[in-house]
Amino acid sequence: MAIAASGCAPRQPFYFFEDGDLSHYVGAVQKIEYPDTCQDPLDEAAGTVEPLTLSNANFEEIWEVTLEDAIRTALENGKVLRNLGGRFSSFGGPRPQTGEPPVSLLTNPDLTPTVYDPALVETDPFRGVESALAQFDVQLSSSLTWERQDRPQNVGGPGTIIFQQHLLGDTGNWTTGLQKRTATGATFGLANETLYDNNNSPIRQAGVPSTWSTNYDFSFQQPLLQGAGLTYNRIAGPDAFENLYGRPNFRGVLLARVNADISLADFEIGVRNLISDTEQAYWELYFAFRDLEARKIGRDSALEAWRRVHALYVEQSRGGEADKEAQAREQYFFFRSEVEQALNSVFSAENRLRYMMGISSSDGRLIRPADEPTTARVTFDWQQSLVEALSRSAELRRQKWRIKQRELELTAAKNLILPRLDLVGRWRFLGMGNDLLGGNNSYGANGADPLEGTNAYATLLHGEFQEWQAGAQFLMPLGFRRELATVRHHQLQLAKTRAQLQDEEL
Repeated sequence: MAIAASGCAPRQPFYFFEDGDLSHYVGAVQKIEYPDTCQDPLDEAAGTVEPLTLSNANFEEIWEVTLEDAIRTALENGKVLRNLGGRFSSFGGPRPQTGEPPVSLLTNPDLTPTVYDPALVETDPFRGVESALAQFDVQLSSSLTWERQDRPQNVGGPGTIIFQQHLLGDTGNWTTGLQKRTATGATFGLANETLYDNNNSPIRQAGVPSTWSTNYDFSFQQPLLQGAGLTYNRIAGPDAFENLYGRPNFRGVLLARVNADISLADFEIGVRNLISDTEQAYWELYFAFRDLEARKIGRDSALEAWRRVHALYVEQSRGGEADKEAQAREQYFFFRSEVEQALNSVFSAENRLRYMMGISSSDGRLIRPADEPTTARVTFDWQQSLVEALSRSAELRRQKWRIKQRELELTAAKNLILPRLDLVGRWRFLGMGNDLLGGNNSYGANGADPLEGTNAYATLLHGEFQEWQAGAQFLMPLGFRRELATVRHHQLQLAKTRAQLQDEEL
């Protein structure tokens, strides 16, 4: 009753109280929850000044930045490996793009690489290298229980000679063990079990109401077919079928290492793209400044031409006709609009460079590239470029690691076609005594009461009581339907990955 009273009452659905105007949804819809975090906003973001625009074109100073400084700043601030977003030159214009650079980060933050990604893959608790190695660590287990018995029993007549009508007793159980998996798939174990038993049974030896017993087990289990061998266990791990759905789950050391190498290739690609986009943004800003200066020259020339025609127009001289004056005026305002568009392009390009450098979008300064582009002619050898593209591309190396991953998975899958045949064995040393450690008599020294005055460990170390077990366990599905489907699945995965590599190379 107390549990039922303290539980949570189920919330009734809104449609139980439907009144036609849906007013009861208003409170639920308009209620916005905010995460309870202590994350303060970035100082540079919170302190951003009003951005530079045509209506706010005033800045405090020109910031001369070299390409080396721009790349160094981008790498220093590059915890998130930023990019310029999707850009398509076929849309016209010098370097157009779809949306501004931060759009891809805001829409898909999990798809944007960071400097933490390789370490995250390495430390993944399910697929990481340390997680795979942990499957072969020694496991220590221990359990201690104590139990009190106070139970009436339906015993009468001659049965009272063996059983008590009121059973009183205490029992204790302490179990400790070590278990180790090896790279060959074998499992070795060492376990100790200590039991204490004290009761008022009339069949116990006189003067020995309580007994202690202890034993040490040495056990092993070695697969001979399925699950055996260094190759399989390094690829699949020792617990390929120990999961929720009972299907193969390969997560061995070799596959974990391949995942780490793939993450390093992704990180290399992210750093390369960060540097490439930073340099691209730098030269785009350089071009924007040069384009602005060229358009200013055109504007000034148009202004001078308009002034000359306007002077002739005022004097009513030849060449100062109204249509020519209007045409000259139109040319000037056209070039003036071109200058304003070019200035707007400068502000946009400068903002993109700031984003790639990881600094505030506006701080009162205007960045201007200090380096000049190289004008020397460079001729590239086709064969050398082709060889380097096929051998040094990080994308191709990443895909080759995926092929290696599929090959390892296929190797492990083929092992599953074998039947399961395991050798098992156990050797046990036992000891029993009136005490666990006290007493000096060996077992049987007291004649009719062999346990009186003895201890369990003395009996165990005497080595008189030993047990052993040896055997084999066999398991084989008739038909191997799931196993054959698993092999075929990984064959198709390998073929798909190889086809993807060929298209990437093409």
